[in-house]
Amino acid sequence: MKNHVILPRPMVEKALGIKTSCLYQQMSDGLLPRPIKRSTRGVGWPSGEIEIIVQARISGASVDALRALTAGLVAARSTVAIPSSAPSTPSTPAARPAAKRQPWPNSKDAP
Repeated sequence: MKNHVILPRPMVEKALGIKTSCLYQQMSDGLLPRPIKRSTRGVGWPSGEIEIIVQARISGASVDALRALTAGLVAARSTVAIPSSAPSTPSTPAARPAAKRQPWPNSKDAP
């Protein structure tokens, strides 16, 4: 299985050979999927989706075919299964063990 990464906008522009304004215009036209959140402020595109779109364009896919492909890629995002072997972290503070507080040296809390 190939490892995929989340590509930032400049890398997507380079892979597609387009500039920012064209990237967002193609998203508006349904020819490219919208990005996903990488962090609180960053977004990116799954590299696998960009590879599929590039291959479709190389093969001469029509605009309608690219729109259908993009819609299918976006729909597939919601069906990705999260492996059950992934470690789960407690979501509530009460479920986590309390950490021991270590006093700082030379502080009034020091023993």
